[in-house]
Amino acid sequence: MAFAAVIFDLYGTLVPEFPKSEFYATVRRMAEVVGAEPGAFREQWDRTAIERQTGAYPAGMPENVRVICAALGLSTPTDAIVAEALTSRDVMYERWFHPRPGAVEVLTELRARGVPTAVISMCAPDTPAMWRASPLG
Repeated sequence: MAFAAVIFDLYGTLVPEFPKSEFYATVRRMAEVVGAEPGAFREQWDRTAIERQTGAYPAGMPENVRVICAALGLSTPTDAIVAEALTSRDVMYERWFHPRPGAVEVLTELRARGVPTAVISMCAPDTPAMWRASPLG
């Protein structure tokens, strides 16, 4: 069977899916660092998911954290506080954002055969840079 192209999802297909417990632990840590009530912060985190994943925050994750703080009536966190808040999330991405076994080989073979490939995935604004820096890019 000939293929015109192959489209991949990213998380759970080309890279492992994050465990939800670990993912939400990073959200809890963000809340603690910015001085927010964790449940309220998580509610706003979930509420802003579509915006986060569709480019509504051109300044990236720091902007998303600041939008959440504003929605919660908190004072605007400094750059240093935002960076600290995002640290546990960055560590999680370092642990989980790597090719699943065989992913690079499949992409390499498809390219060698001249089959166009694409990735369509809901992701945070920092994911494209991680993709480009990875062996998948």
